[in-house]
Amino acid sequence: MAKTLCETVYVPSQTADLTINSVVAVAIVTDPHSDRGEKIQVVRSIRDDPLGWMHSRRQIDDAQLAAGRKWQKLHEISTIGPISAIDPAKEAVDGGEMREPLTNLQIDAFKELSKVSRELGEFGGALVRAVLGRGLSVASAAAEFNFSSKYETEYIGRRFRECLETLAIHWGLAAPKWKT
Repeated sequence: MAKTLCETVYVPSQTADLTINSVVAVAIVTDPHSDRGEKIQVVRSIRDDPLGWMHSRRQIDDAQLAAGRKWQKLHEISTIGPISAIDPAKEAVDGGEMREPLTNLQIDAFKELSKVSRELGEFGGALVRAVLGRGLSVASAAAEFNFSSKYETEYIGRRFRECLETLAIHWGLAAPKWKT
């Protein structure tokens, strides 16, 4: 794995700038306001971000993080807007709002996610959807797939990292590691 530029910092609850129970990591990122691509340090919340959590603990490298973020972006694009349930307490009216049609961007995202899902396989695709799409931790995803022992949970973690590596290679973010 490549060297990562992230360090986990546990912030005590007495800190005035952060909320209680904050879990953050210091990361070095490209300054969005710089024309020369300068790097700056930022504090990133990782409490509800399994991908950021794994990156801050150096369990995944920068290419795997970028691949996971790309998958999340495609998933976000492909998600159809909010669907509201029918409220029986409200008076029925004619001519409710029509849902907007699918955009080309959404269709392309669906196609790309379908392609990488086939590459990941049935279990790998389901695991990636659980962790990256629904935000489950690797341990929670393992429990959801009825894996409960420490060995089985560790296997799920390795399998998830393999999936991220497959995504990174697919999108050209990492070179394949050929075994001799």
